[in-house]
Amino acid sequence: MLSRRRSYALVHSVLRQRSRPIATTANRQHDHAGDGTAATKWDRDGGTGLLRLRKHGNPPLPISPLLVGDKPRADRRPKASREQQKQEDLTGFQKVLASNPHALALASPVRHCTLTSAKLPKHFLLPFSTSLIPPSSSPSGKFKASLRPGHHSSLSNALPATSYVLNDAAVVAHLAKKSHWRTLVTERMKQHFAPIVQKNAKTINVKDFWSWNADATQIRERLERDVLHAVMEAAEYEGGRLVSDGDVAAACVILPCEFAGNVADLVGAGVTTHRLPGPPAGTTASEIPLSRRLDLEKPIGLLKHDLTTKVQLVFDRLAAHTT
Repeated sequence: MLSRRRSYALVHSVLRQRSRPIATTANRQHDHAGDGTAATKWDRDGGTGLLRLRKHGNPPLPISPLLVGDKPRADRRPKASREQQKQEDLTGFQKVLASNPHALALASPVRHCTLTSAKLPKHFLLPFSTSLIPPSSSPSGKFKASLRPGHHSSLSNALPATSYVLNDAAVVAHLAKKSHWRTLVTERMKQHFAPIVQKNAKTINVKDFWSWNADATQIRERLERDVLHAVMEAAEYEGGRLVSDGDVAAACVILPCEFAGNVADLVGAGVTTHRLPGPPAGTTASEIPLSRRLDLEKPIGLLKHDLTTKVQLVFDRLAAHTT
């Protein structure tokens, strides 16, 4: 008797599933630009259901029948990101933590290293993004892609996808050999590139469309440029309020690239020193934009501040890449 009831329940369950309308590609409503709704209705054969709209032009997916009757849950949108706390609202511990470069490095968002599969804070990784090469600039007259160092938000004509590898010069040298860099082209990059060349993302061959445009010298110069910009920003803050001319009370001391003095006479306990990178190849120290604002002949002390912490972070990224 029990087995017969189970058989009847199974048959009725299958019949109910077959009687429900199925959301196929033909009856799905695609996500149009500017549509702010989280769910949309669809009809087929007299049935009614809800579809969850998706980003990046992906077709919507049907919502579970368990949630169809619960409209507040079906229409629920992702929570907005919290507003950043103001400096005056921070507690004493939060202010100390905000000025600790080691804590901020560890608190950076965790990302996945494409080469080693390690999950590390973003501070210890190098970003790579895909930049589009228009047909007018391509020898083949077709759209091509170039893998370049940097986050996609900081590059022009870049696809909205970024991959990461360990911040190490040896890793970059390994990627440049035997086309190992092709592993950095992720499936998400292919999905964004496929509509441009009108191909299926699963059939795209990386060697036919992508090129490597990130040699070791270019990556190092990018890190050095980040250092110079951070030092300039801190030195120019409120007319140089953070510059203390190598005072032992400073949070860190920036040394010129050719400084030959005794560092021990300039710093006290707990004060770190950083040496500015030398001028780029083919230039002189006087051509560095920083030299127009600061005197590179003597050390520069920076007082404790959020900008000073940023300076220490970019120096740490440069040191990790070269050591």
